[in-house]
Amino acid sequence: MKLQDQLGPAGARELTVTIGDRRTTVDPSKVGITFDYERTVDRAGRTESADPFSVIGGLFSSGGPVEPAVHVDEDKAHGTLKKMAKALDQKVREGAVGFENGQVRPVTPHSGHALDTDAAVGTLSTAFLEGDAKAVTALPFHETNPKVTEVGDYIS
Repeated sequence: MKLQDQLGPAGARELTVTIGDRRTTVDPSKVGITFDYERTVDRAGRTESADPFSVIGGLFSSGGPVEPAVHVDEDKAHGTLKKMAKALDQKVREGAVGFENGQVRPVTPHSGHALDTDAAVGTLSTAFLEGDAKAVTALPFHETNPKVTEVGDYIS
């Protein structure tokens, strides 16, 4: 099928994504994002008008480019992204005072982030459809901040 020949390579490439400062690649088919060839053909066959002359005219001429349809398996996408989040989410680190070799050492706090899996499905679908193999897609996440603790809280 000519459509599959055209879209196949774009659908087979991995997407480079970032979550905060972490980078990885995602295989769209493993996340459940694929081209929907049947819906794409249906889109190409539709006309904007119910006028019989427009319909007949559309049969003999090219209607211009048609944006491919994308199918998203929501269950597969959410499941895969939740697994990915476990590896890529960054936990909050609270500030503290520690001891090393008898010396006081501060433990610097840093914010954390957690992947927003619901929003990430849409972001990946859009990146998949845009088809730029060199693009890096920033996936949406929620930032979490450490509690603010005063130094006096550590001294009794």
